Amino acid sequence: HFQSYSMASAFFQSVNEELLASCKNGQISCMPSIIPFMPRLTADGRQQLWAEFMNAIRLIIYLHPNSYSLASGRSELRDDKKSRAAMVFVGHPYIVPEKLRQPVTAKLNGWFYSAHDDWIHLMCSDGSRIIRSYPSEDVARAFDDPKADDNRFSIRISNFEGCTLQSIKNDHAFVRVTKAEAGRLISSDGSQHLHLESVEINDGSEWKTMSWLDAKKALARSASVINPVLLGTGSLSIALLSILIITRRRDIDLIFVVALSCWGAIIIRVLLMSLIEVTAFPTMNFSYLGPVYALVPLASVLSFSGLLSFMRKVEN
Repeated sequence: HFQSYSMASAFFQSVNEELLASCKNGQISCMPSIIPFMPRLTADGRQQLWAEFMNAIRLIIYLHPNSYSLASGRSELRDDKKSRAAMVFVGHPYIVPEKLRQPVTAKLNGWFYSAHDDWIHLMCSDGSRIIRSYPSEDVARAFDDPKADDNRFSIRISNFEGCTLQSIKNDHAFVRVTKAEAGRLISSDGSQHLHLESVEINDGSEWKTMSWLDAKKALARSASVINPVLLGTGSLSIALLSILIITRRRDIDLIFVVALSCWGAIIIRVLLMSLIEVTAFPTMNFSYLGPVYALVPLASVLSFSGLLSFMRKVEN
């Protein structure tokens, strides 16, 4: 039914006509929806609506467990059937770990010479890793051996904690990668030379000292303290300001109108997302609640400013 737009449209139109006919004939029990194009809100859904509304508020002020994971920048993957199926569906994307492995990567450049036409590989705990060779005319000239014209290497590896550089045929272990240093290593019989020109091991110290993930994590923790105060102060300020304007019959200030509009937009957005969460699909996330994150501090600051401005006018 999805080979083309017209075929899909015709199919679902026929389904709609069959349902309407069944409703008219009394074959199925049908009740009209109060709001067009919205699924009917059941009794359980009405009870769940307030709970989802409060969940949205907790997400916005960073007091919900999911709000922290969204802002921390680190991905969380549960080891269950549903999570594994989700990972397969999205193509196994890269997940930023909570704690980086140490060391992270190693880069080694150099050359190897063997009088017995041997070569080196990485012997690791999970098996052998092949090292690709590159042209080395200088090595061939230095040892006066035409066969040594392809003996340079440049490798960049990760997960190398159990890896050792060793010759393939002779099985001579030269050095563990974690302890490698620039310099020349020679086998006991003098027939094999391993020269490391440069060794760069990144132990993740840059990430440990300060990273954008840690910065986002710190911001999330600060927001969990600041946002509840902003929300409480702002909502109390707009309530007091509204009561004072009504009881004292003062002219409505522009800042009050803007603040009230912001609060109205917040309530409508959160209520709408809660309604969709209950009746249709998940919306309790940053993608759908994003505008509210910006409106809450704006509405709070405007409300408090409006209250202070009103109090000064009363004193004057």
